[in-house]
Amino acid sequence: MGLKNTNDCYYRITHVDVPDSRVHVELFEDLAISLRPLTRFERKLTDSIHCGNLADELAEMADAGKSIRDNLWTAAYLALKNEPPYREMEDVFEEGQP
Repeated sequence: MGLKNTNDCYYRITHVDVPDSRVHVELFEDLAISLRPLTRFERKLTDSIHCGNLADELAEMADAGKSIRDNLWTAAYLALKNEPPYREMEDVFEEGQP
């Protein structure tokens, strides 16, 4: 699960720092590049953003009946979607994910 901006760049969550309410992401030129090893001339950028409502999203996911990892990733994704500029980005599901 990730996000795509208007330039078709793909953002993928890589880490969630719960105590600091930070969500870390990787940025790729497009989804296809994110799904394979990078070539010598390709790169990924990394970033993190403080998500003020991460704790609230985690609290809501606590009773979702999924694994802790799934709850954490879903909560991070929903919290990220509430922060500009991610708010306006399109949802993207990687192949093989539900």
